[in-house]
Amino acid sequence: MEVLEIGCGSGLFLRYLLHRDFRFVTGIDYDENLNGALEDLKEAGYTIELTDAETYVDKNLNSLLFDRIVLFDVLEHIELNDSVKLLRKLHGMLNEGGKILIRVPNTTSPWGLRMQFDTFDHITLFSPGRLHELAAITGYKISAISGQTTGKLRKVWFQQCLHWTLSRLLPYHPQIWEAVLICTFEKSD
Repeated sequence: MEVLEIGCGSGLFLRYLLHRDFRFVTGIDYDENLNGALEDLKEAGYTIELTDAETYVDKNLNSLLFDRIVLFDVLEHIELNDSVKLLRKLHGMLNEGGKILIRVPNTTSPWGLRMQFDTFDHITLFSPGRLHELAAITGYKISAISGQTTGKLRKVWFQQCLHWTLSRLLPYHPQIWEAVLICTFEKSD
């Protein structure tokens, strides 16, 4: 499987892929200061490019194809119009049956609001409904969407109980309570 991670940062997800024996992996990030932090991944045979996503995609459109394109904690940092352009261009970089994996703060959740508004560089707001709209206007469909759960089992169980209780008490509540949304985009037929 060929994987492209846009906004790879210091390479945490890339190292997970390396640990799982993925061999055909590319990571891109616009921060040139990450060069030293990503050196071990280059030595392992991964392709690392320190450039912005638009430049990389424009340079490689229709010449490189990937089975998975990963955008973890990226889309909330860019304007909606730029996200739309990027996602439309990524059609030309997906193999048949390829998917785009997206992770963003969930602004319909009270817990996700803190993640979204705790920093000035989060520009675009996302919710389950907005992700469905984004998929529709960029030629994708969402095959899966869920909240990301983290923490010890007891804490996760307590959160689920709290969410269940609040959903029954409040007249209006989030569809997904978790602070972070994970979704999968696939090309529409």
